[in-house]
Amino acid sequence: ASTQKGTYPTVANATTKMVTVAELEKNPAMAKPEFKPVNWSVETYRQALPVSQESIDDSAIDLVGLIAQNAQQIKVNTTNGAVATLLKGFTAKAISSVDDLKHINNVDLDPAYSRVIIASQSFYNFLDTVKDGNGRYLLQDSILTPSGKSVLGMPIAVVSDDTLGVAGEAHAFLGDIKRAILFANRADFMVRWVDDQIYGQFLQAGMRFGVSVADEKAGYFLTYTPKA
Repeated sequence: ASTQKGTYPTVANATTKMVTVAELEKNPAMAKPEFKPVNWSVETYRQALPVSQESIDDSAIDLVGLIAQNAQQIKVNTTNGAVATLLKGFTAKAISSVDDLKHINNVDLDPAYSRVIIASQSFYNFLDTVKDGNGRYLLQDSILTPSGKSVLGMPIAVVSDDTLGVAGEAHAFLGDIKRAILFANRADFMVRWVDDQIYGQFLQAGMRFGVSVADEKAGYFLTYTPKA
C-alpha cells in the first residue's frame, strides 16, 4: 500500500459465457464485471525494548539478534491475529464429521474459489486422527503446504487455538484466503539505535497495515463438535 487508506476494486466470480459469432459479425456486448470496492485503512503497530549495554557486552550469545528474532515472531502473531479476527466473521458452519467437511467443500463453496484450511490446533488434531472406511488416515503428507499436510486435496495451515477462539475449541477457515481477505501492507520496520542516557540500546519493531474482508462468499468459519 502506498497511502494511509484507500479503496481496492475486486470482482465477483464470472457466471456468464461467450456466444458463438459468425465470421465478420459484430462483436456481442460483454457482460459487465460485478465490481466491488473494498475500503481499507492502515493502522500502526509498534513497540520498543531498551537493552543495557552491559547485557549486550556480557551475553554469551548475540542478544540483540535474539531479541530481533522474538520481535519478528511478535509481528507474525500480530498479523495473524488481525486476519483471524475477520475470518471469525465469515458464515459459520458446524461440523461433526468428515462428511460434513466434504459437503462444505463439494457443495456449499463455489467451485471457482481456491481451497485452503486454516485450522486451530484442536481442529487439526481432529483431522489428524480421523480415518476413512478402510481405516486409513485422511490427513496426507504434502511438501507444498505450510504444515506439511493436506486433507481432501486442500493444503492446511495450523495456528494456535487462541488465534481462532479459545484453548480447546476446534475452529477452522475453509475457503479462498486470498479472495476472502485484503491485506494492505504499508510498512514493516526494525530499528536499532543507541541511547547515551541509559548506556544501552533500543530495539524498535513495527508495522503499518490494514485488513478488510474482500469477498464474504469466499469461505466459511467452521466449528467442530464431536457427535454425542
